[in-house]
Amino acid sequence: MREYTTIEYILPPPQGSQNQQVLKPIFLLMVDTALDSEELAELKDSLQQSINFIPEDALIGLITYGKMAFVHELGFQHCPKAYAFKGDKKMTADEVRTQLGLNKSSDPLNKGDSTAL
Repeated sequence: MREYTTIEYILPPPQGSQNQQVLKPIFLLMVDTALDSEELAELKDSLQQSINFIPEDALIGLITYGKMAFVHELGFQHCPKAYAFKGDKKMTADEVRTQLGLNKSSDPLNKGDSTAL
């Protein structure tokens, strides 16, 4: 939906949690790379400007997609990593978690949703 460029989610605190943890803000950037070179240059400029407004303690994720979807690991400057997913292959959430090396214990809300992606 072109008229909506951002989506904001506010997660409720975990049920039964007595101690109030301060959660770091998380920004997940999803970028459609199926653009011509002029639009990609504008996108690069917009992303660089936007990143300047993100707090230093925030966690940032990057997903790019075109014919394939890539989940980029941003924490390693000297050894960048990206996980590739074919656009025509359906995967469950559990399969994606396994591919990314995540498990249910890292799910902050313990949802463990295994619906198809």
